[in-house]
Amino acid sequence: MAVEDAHKALAFKADQLERSNKYKSDFLANMSHELRTPLNSVLILAKLLGENRTKNMTEKQVEHANVIHKSGSDLLVIINDILDLSKIEAGKLHLHNEKTEIAEICNNMTQLFMEVSRDKKIRFSTGIDFGMPEYITTDRVRIEQVLKNLLGNAFKFTPEGGEVHMKAYMVTEPIAFQNEKLRQSKKVICFSVCDSGIGIPEDKQRLIFEAFNQADSSITRKFGGTGLGLAICRQLSSLLGGEIALSSVEGKGSVFSLFVSAELEPVTDQQSEQTERFDKHTNDETSLANAGNVLLLCDDERNTSVWKSLFALENFIVKNVKISETDSVNFTPDIIILDATLPDREYIDKVKRLKEKAITKNAEIVCRSISEFVPREISKLVKIHTTAAINQTLVASILQSAIASRAMVGNKQGGSVKETEMKDLGITDYSTNQTLTGKLTGIKVLIADDDIRNIYSMTSIFEHEGAEVIYAMDGFEAIEQFIANPDLSIIMMDVMMPGKDGLQAMSTIRSLGYNSSIPIVAVTAKAMPDDKEICMNAGANDYITKPVNVDLLLKKVYQLLKDRNV
Repeated sequence: MAVEDAHKALAFKADQLERSNKYKSDFLANMSHELRTPLNSVLILAKLLGENRTKNMTEKQVEHANVIHKSGSDLLVIINDILDLSKIEAGKLHLHNEKTEIAEICNNMTQLFMEVSRDKKIRFSTGIDFGMPEYITTDRVRIEQVLKNLLGNAFKFTPEGGEVHMKAYMVTEPIAFQNEKLRQSKKVICFSVCDSGIGIPEDKQRLIFEAFNQADSSITRKFGGTGLGLAICRQLSSLLGGEIALSSVEGKGSVFSLFVSAELEPVTDQQSEQTERFDKHTNDETSLANAGNVLLLCDDERNTSVWKSLFALENFIVKNVKISETDSVNFTPDIIILDATLPDREYIDKVKRLKEKAITKNAEIVCRSISEFVPREISKLVKIHTTAAINQTLVASILQSAIASRAMVGNKQGGSVKETEMKDLGITDYSTNQTLTGKLTGIKVLIADDDIRNIYSMTSIFEHEGAEVIYAMDGFEAIEQFIANPDLSIIMMDVMMPGKDGLQAMSTIRSLGYNSSIPIVAVTAKAMPDDKEICMNAGANDYITKPVNVDLLLKKVYQLLKDRNV
C-alpha cells in the first residue's frame, strides 16, 4: 500500500511539474508578445526618424533617434536571452550536431574579437595544444555561442592593458565531472578563456551562473548586463553534453573552462537523411548549374581546400586570393566568396571595392563569417550571408540562390534547397527584386493588427516606399477588407487578434477560392519554437517576428511580389 501511495505521489508531482513548465512557457510567450508589441513601434519609428529621409532634422535629432533605436535593440537582446533560457529549460532547443573542426572554432573567435581587443587595447590570443584531435562532433553554432559569451565577459571585465587568452587542450588530469557523458567519455577537451580582469570573489562564484545574478550590484552599475549570459552558457554546456568550471581570484582575473567530449560520434538518422537529401540536389543528372568561375577570398588553407573540393564536384573552378590581395584579381568570376570575419569598416570597404571594379562588379557576392550581422551599407550588394559550416549543403544553397538568376542555369530544372532548410543552416539570401528599385508604388497592402501603434508604424514603413495601405483591427475585418479590395497585392497578418485571430483569417482567405494565392506575411510577437510552422500551415507565405526588422521585412515583401510577378 505504501509503495502504491508513493507511485501516486510521484505521478502527481510529475503532473504538477509538467503543468508548471507549460504555464511557464505560456507566460514567457505572452510576456514576449506584450513586450515586443510596443517595442515594435519604437524600433520601426526610431529607424525611420534616424534615416531622416525628408532632411528636416538636425544632426542632434538624428543622433537622438539612433540612440532610441540602439536602446530598443538592446532591450530586444534581453528578451531573446530570456526566451533562449526558457527554451533550453523546457527542452525545446534542439542541437544540430555535425563534424566540427576545432581550428575553425578558434579562428572564428580570433576574427570576431580581434577588433574588440584593438579598440580596448587588450592583448588577445588563441591557441591549440599539440595532440588535439582535428575534429569533434558537436553543434558548432551553440558551442561558439558559449565561447562568444565567455570571451565577451572577459573583455568586458578586463581593463585597458590587460590580457585575454583562449586555449583548446586535451584533459589529461582526472576530473570529477558532474555530467554523465563526460564521465563516460574516454577523451575530453577543454576550451579555456583566461583573463587578467577584476576577478570574482569566491563566495559569489556559484551565484553568477544563476539567471539575473551578477557577482555584485555595483558591477551591474559599472559594467551593465542582465546576468543572463552565464546562466545560458551553463544550460547550453549541459545540453552539449559538457559543463563549465570557474577558477577566479578577486583582483587578479578568471579562468572559465568549457569541457566537452572529444569523441567523434555518428550523426543522427535525421541528419543523415538531410545530408542525403542535399546530396541528391547536387549530384543528380540535373545539377544546379553548369561550370563557372569562383573567386575565393580566404586566408585559411583548410577552408580553401574544402571550398575547392566541394565546388569541383559541380565543375566550378575556384581561384583563391588572399584577402589582403583583393585588388590584384585579374579574372572575371561568376561568384565571389568572402570567407572571413572582418571588422565592419574593412568588410564594407572590401565589398564596395569588389562592386566598383569592372571585372568583379557583376559577380554574385557570398559572405561567410562567424557574425550574423551584415552592415546596412552593403546589405544590397551581398547576395548571401551565412554562418554555416562549409559542406555540400552550403554549396548547393549558394549555387541555387547566387546563380539562379544568371544564364548559367539554362533551362535545367534541378532540385532545390528549400528556403526553410537554408534558414536552418544560418543562410540568409539578401537578394531583392531589382526592378522595384526599392519602391512599392502601385502596391496595395492590407495590415491586420489589433494594436493601433503597430498599424501606425507598419503603415509608415510602406507609405515611405510608396505603397497604398488599408488596415483591419481583427480577423473578421481582415477578411472583409480582402473581399472588398480585389486589387490587394499583399497582406501583413498579425497572429494574435481578438475574435477571429490571424491564423483563422489566413485559413479562411485561402479557402475562399479567389485571389487565394495572394502573398501573406504572418507577423507575431510570440517568437516561440513552433510559431513559424503553425503560421505556414495556416496559409502564410512567410513569417517575421516583432519587433520587425524593417530591411528584412521589405526584402521579404519584394521577393514575394517578385515571385508573383507583381
